[in-house]
Amino acid sequence: MVNIMKIDLIPDIEGETLRKLKEVLEGITNLKKQYPERKIDKTESNLKDGQKSYLKEKLKESEVRFLLTTTFVEVRNASLDGKKKDYLVSYDKNESPSHIICIQEVVDFIKKFTPYIQTFRSVKPDIVFEVKGVEYAVEIETGKINNLKRLQEKVKNLKKYYGDNWFFLVTDRNLRSYYKKFGVTYSKRNIQGKIRKLFKNCKKIKNLAVNYYGHYGLY
Repeated sequence: MVNIMKIDLIPDIEGETLRKLKEVLEGITNLKKQYPERKIDKTESNLKDGQKSYLKEKLKESEVRFLLTTTFVEVRNASLDGKKKDYLVSYDKNESPSHIICIQEVVDFIKKFTPYIQTFRSVKPDIVFEVKGVEYAVEIETGKINNLKRLQEKVKNLKKYYGDNWFFLVTDRNLRSYYKKFGVTYSKRNIQGKIRKLFKNCKKIKNLAVNYYGHYGLY
């Protein structure tokens, strides 16, 4: 911006033109005083790259509005503690909101104890995490797998790569008796106790963020 104090030194500006230019610059200066520059809100965003599920009550109103302009939709679902809550979930034609929410909540709980967490969307388990250098796998099920051969193949691979260090987590406790035929199975009401037991004598970790695609780190 042109300095008002130096404007008389600008060549080829004379008389009425000079006066009007000074008035404009003085007007801009007064506006800046009347409407000072807004400071950028540097508070940390609750939105994480790649994360597909958020508990609505933990988001700012502006973040909720933003997510709803993208692929996210609002759904009501039972949390790990069994209470019905509102979530913002990214729409995925190949994965139910219940499955997405459960994965994120289990990851959020595990990350209190370890940074070594990965999630997958392939033939690998939904969640893999480490306890004192040993890998554990979690397979989350929201319904019955009608293809018995497919389920048996899944169990075979879990045993091959993780031995006894894996288990099913069912979002509907009525499914527990079905999956118990194929491996150790937990429901939402007892999964946190199982995880706490695995990490017994391990210190909790604070401020760890893990997104849906398995990237982890301290923030």
